[in-house]
Amino acid sequence: MSTRTLGMLAVLAASSLFIPPILTGGNREPVWAWWIPIGSLIAFTATALGLAWQFKDHIGPLGIVGAILVPGAILVTLGAATIVGANAAFLAVLPAGSAMLMWDLGRIGVLSRPASIAHLAAAVTLVIGLAVALLAQGSFALGLVGGVSYLLSWIAIGVSLIRGAPRRQATRA
Repeated sequence: MSTRTLGMLAVLAASSLFIPPILTGGNREPVWAWWIPIGSLIAFTATALGLAWQFKDHIGPLGIVGAILVPGAILVTLGAATIVGANAAFLAVLPAGSAMLMWDLGRIGVLSRPASIAHLAAAVTLVIGLAVALLAQGSFALGLVGGVSYLLSWIAIGVSLIRGAPRRQATRA
């Protein structure tokens, strides 16, 4: 896949997660409302693996571990979906893996440094928010802020990939 295709996939995956709560008013009853997040998780995995594969000669060990964690997190999350709360706990691995990969892609010039820093900050906020909500029985506010900022950072990364700058930078690396 080209970087533009991966960028469109990232934008579609992140923006589609805003659709079910808007259309259903937060109601989880419609069956179709569950297929959109599952499709988004698959699209995030495809994007991460596609970026790792495309720049495999340039990313370091951190990016490789991050690329491996993303599909691992998806599989574990889908497998643990039947256990109440376990899917959210395992889902914390997804932002950790994507943050490591995006950090390494920022290091080699595929992404801008501010984009990789923003993605890292959003991922950390999301993981802390999930931990507070699940472990400390706290509020979901920090997790919601982290989740929205994480999705927005994916959209920003996707837009930067669509613009095609990585192709020029990858040939120089």
